[in-house]
Amino acid sequence: MKNFILFLSLFSVAFYSCEQKAPAEKSLSDSSKVNVVNLVQELSVLQDSMAFLLTEIHELDTAKFAQQKRLVAMIAHMSSPVSRAEIKSAEALLTNLNDYPGMEVMVKAQSILSAYDADSDSLLSVTNRMLAKVKKSDALHELEISIAEKDNRSIVLRFNYDELAKRYNIILEKNQEILMKSDSTKFGKTVPLFQAENPS
Repeated sequence: MKNFILFLSLFSVAFYSCEQKAPAEKSLSDSSKVNVVNLVQELSVLQDSMAFLLTEIHELDTAKFAQQKRLVAMIAHMSSPVSRAEIKSAEALLTNLNDYPGMEVMVKAQSILSAYDADSDSLLSVTNRMLAKVKKSDALHELEISIAEKDNRSIVLRFNYDELAKRYNIILEKNQEILMKSDSTKFGKTVPLFQAENPS
């Protein structure tokens, strides 16, 4: 009888211990799931924000080039010291810039982005030299200001994109294992930056 009572007591202790452990294991599992959901949400928001910025940069540059094309055409019809060679140079750069792919493609290909930036900078230098040689009308002055504002705004947006991309890459690298276990494959790779980081 004592053995039977001892057996019941041991069985009760074991059963109670299992009951106590089960909620803790379930709680840990739920915590991991919540962590994955939060990670996926944050990475998704960052992805959407970066895509929005790339679109905005592309649209801003496109608008800037359209204004520069208009500026060149206006100067070409003026009597001024600006040479025909300078006009042709600006027109050639505008044609080149029109042939580049979208910003979401160029940011992934540094060689293409570098060529694009070189052409964009050259066009700005050419148009600024042309403006320095002519008597500016109100229309030309307004174009000059607007072009400069768009150029500066584009630089700011690129910086903002890079800050988001850095944040995205840090989260991805620190949580690669847990994301792989949750089958969140759409976050498989880090994203490139406009300003490439120096290796440490």
